Amino acid sequence: MGLAQRDAALQKYADGKSMIEHSPAAALHRAARNIERMLMLEAKQMGLTPNLLRVLLALTREPGLTAAEIGRQLSFDKASSLYVVRELHARGLITRVVDKDDPKALRSLLTGKGSKAAGTASEIQMRIDAIVGEILEAPRLSCRAKLERLAQIRVAESTPA
Repeated sequence: MGLAQRDAALQKYADGKSMIEHSPAAALHRAARNIERMLMLEAKQMGLTPNLLRVLLALTREPGLTAAEIGRQLSFDKASSLYVVRELHARGLITRVVDKDDPKALRSLLTGKGSKAAGTASEIQMRIDAIVGEILEAPRLSCRAKLERLAQIRVAESTPA
């Protein structure tokens, strides 16, 4: 990028934001961060982290995953996968059972307490998906306008009335 292009990109709009801050990519980034923030706040209210919540949802969809399989599905490194699985086990949200075909593998299953938490997590995810879906399906909004609206969602919108 030449100096003239950089200067043009940094030129301020009337709202004080630069051209870069007005780009669709920036709006997408803000929207993703905002949705992640909503998930974090909801998880915190349950006494969980977003990663613990994600694992509970993954085990709801596919019971009996190993820590390695969870890591692959959720893009966690090996240490993070093991930490999350051990944390859920310590909290009594999952049990770990030896795989009948591979005695070295431990499969994770939701406990009753874990199923209840996963149900709550599913409801949270559905509320967030409904908010996002409503914005994305608005017929008169451009893609950029939809991203801007997603970036402006307030957490209060994700909580039940």
